[in-house]
Amino acid sequence: MRGSLCLLLVVFIAGAWTQTYQYRVLVGDRDAQRGVLYYDYPSGASGVLGACPPPPNGRENFYYGIAIHPQTGEIYVANVLNHRIDVLDHDGNCLRSITGGLPNPHGIAIHPSGRKLVTSHNAFWMSEYDLSTGQWRFIAFARDEGDFNVVYLDGIYGIRWHPRGEFLYAGAIGGAAEIRADGDSLTNIVHCIASSSALSAVWDVTVADEEGEAIVIAGTDDVFRGPNQPRLRQVTAFQLPEGTSTRCMASALFAHPEPDRGGLLFGIERAPDGTYWMSNYNRGVLYQLDPTTGQVLRRVGLGQQKLGLGIAILLHCELHNGDVNLDGCVDDADLLSVLFMFGSTERFIREDTNCDGIVDDADLLTVLFNFGSGC
Repeated sequence: MRGSLCLLLVVFIAGAWTQTYQYRVLVGDRDAQRGVLYYDYPSGASGVLGACPPPPNGRENFYYGIAIHPQTGEIYVANVLNHRIDVLDHDGNCLRSITGGLPNPHGIAIHPSGRKLVTSHNAFWMSEYDLSTGQWRFIAFARDEGDFNVVYLDGIYGIRWHPRGEFLYAGAIGGAAEIRADGDSLTNIVHCIASSSALSAVWDVTVADEEGEAIVIAGTDDVFRGPNQPRLRQVTAFQLPEGTSTRCMASALFAHPEPDRGGLLFGIERAPDGTYWMSNYNRGVLYQLDPTTGQVLRRVGLGQQKLGLGIAILLHCELHNGDVNLDGCVDDADLLSVLFMFGSTERFIREDTNCDGIVDDADLLTVLFNFGSGC
């Protein structure tokens, strides 16, 4: 008995930390109209997750922006041509659609509070939807100057919230913008905009890192360099301040991953393991990039058709130290939770502390090994 326990402990120590994350990369399908496509990391399985049916006499399901609700895990997708947001469950089953106030929704972002979502429209305005009241609100990025309006942020495409919900980050014509929030409501106050060129068009953005009082945004940048010149397509790092400073900077982060630099770099998202996932719009390709060098770690073909804008990460499992209920202390409550779920193979549960797909002795050992930590 003692030998079996020792062997189990050795296996736990040697193997429990080898696979930190299991997640699903989601991307919208445009031309083939298959709905939400998925790629499972690290297993390599891929396919079609699902879609909501188009309305009677409706148009094709062009799926663009994608966001995961932070509390429910539901998948929200911008259905561009049908002017609505489709909501799917983890398995791709259509739950409902949100309509009204949505001409051509492109990007989508859900506030960390889970109460409101924002959509962009490849224009100088965005729409905010209150998930509890069902009310839409229009937000214009233009000011009235008598006989005409001055647009100060246009062509807004991919959007992402600050992790604490204090700012919304947007890819737009001219660069990446940082837009202030008032609580969980978006304002039209552009705090800062960074650009690698006056002729940049940033398609999508993701939060890369926080450096002191600034946050770094990685964006897919498409720079026009003049007539008869090839466009410069790269990933750009935008350093945007979170405080009172309006000084923001941009610098090249990664070059185009294809040897011929072909295809438009479109959606981008940073995974929990720190790697970047990025799509090639024209070539139907999904890349996993090393966060330091930009080297292609995985190249996934999703068909020859064009892909939608958004990429979202649906976390299957996160390795942790046994704090199942996230109260900061590994204690009896966590031990009881693992015992209660013992033998379960259910997804998206923290009782599977080592991400091996089953709640078993190894998960009990995780709790016991770290018992009292943080208390």
